[in-house]
Amino acid sequence: MSLRRKTQNCRLVLGVAKDSAEMAALRKQARQLGDNTAASADDAAGAQIIIAKAGGDVDAIQAATPVTLNMALANRRTMEENAALLMGMKSAFQLSNDKVAHIGDVLSMTMNKTAADFDGMSDALTYAAPVAKNAGVSIEETAAMVGALHDAKITGSMAGTGSRAVLSRLQAPTGKAWDALKELGVKTSDSKGNTRPVFTILKEMQASFEKNRLGTAQQAEYMKTIFGEEASSAAAVLMTAASTGKLDKLTAAFKASDGKTAELVNIMQDNLGGDFKEFQSAYEAVGTDLFDQQEGALRKLTQTATKVCVKTRRLDPEKQITGVNHRPHCRWCTGADCCHRCHWPRSLAGYHWHQCHHRGSRRNGGNLHDGWQCCYDGHRGD
Repeated sequence: MSLRRKTQNCRLVLGVAKDSAEMAALRKQARQLGDNTAASADDAAGAQIIIAKAGGDVDAIQAATPVTLNMALANRRTMEENAALLMGMKSAFQLSNDKVAHIGDVLSMTMNKTAADFDGMSDALTYAAPVAKNAGVSIEETAAMVGALHDAKITGSMAGTGSRAVLSRLQAPTGKAWDALKELGVKTSDSKGNTRPVFTILKEMQASFEKNRLGTAQQAEYMKTIFGEEASSAAAVLMTAASTGKLDKLTAAFKASDGKTAELVNIMQDNLGGDFKEFQSAYEAVGTDLFDQQEGALRKLTQTATKVCVKTRRLDPEKQITGVNHRPHCRWCTGADCCHRCHWPRSLAGYHWHQCHHRGSRRNGGNLHDGWQCCYDGHRGD
């Protein structure tokens, strides 16, 4: 039932018809992922909703759902967090749906090959990605920069703002920054006015420092002039990483990362916990099959029961109790004087009692206690 509700929620977000080909495809995908992965069909349907809310159409949902599930299994973060990061990077770098799996693998490899954790990487890429795209820097190169900064203990938003400052300053240097780069003999654009590769510029800056035998104080002054005081530390780390080949190695590893997330999941699931999760997924699939087979009959039964309840609520209270169109009479009262509102019997001192509400008086004499009389033949309360 949960799978059905989530599928309906996804349909509402997308604004497509219940029996449309799009919804049939999404239901089929959720069931297949539940049958063939450690995630359940319910998990898959939940991921589809998240991706739809992030702006994904049906094609994007089909591309991103299995990636989101694998990422969540690999990094143990929620589907919401993984879907948001995945779709955010897809949008920032303007990549097509067929690149979504690669994006997920790059993100997984960044966390696996560097000191970046999920939160730090997510924050850093959120700041750096838009500027990187405008500067012609790929997602792999951006991830390499973020990873190198995390290795140097410049993490999270600091890594993001540092990367962004380096990219923006080298993309369009002005004023004193342009003069400083000219003094170092470093060009940031080619003869056609296009920005040269960032890693190449950083390597040439480091080479110029060494060639001119600049001291640490002089180097620091150049760095502050070119990148600004706040970003100078990040720029120094990236310059060293570029000159040693670290950025190139990370970039190459990220470009060749296809399938790495699935490998990580297989390794992490190769234990009793993973076996149990697969069992849970299979068990839920059986329940879903049974529910699908009986859904029509169950809906009809539920609707019929609802109609009966609604009809019963419209009856008088005593009709709801007796099911017939009359009121019970008190055996001690005549019909003329009794208001016919005798309550349910109670047990008192071994006898069953009921209370009669008369029009101003209690009939039949006897020793009554607060209007209670015994219901047994020949007995009254003493």
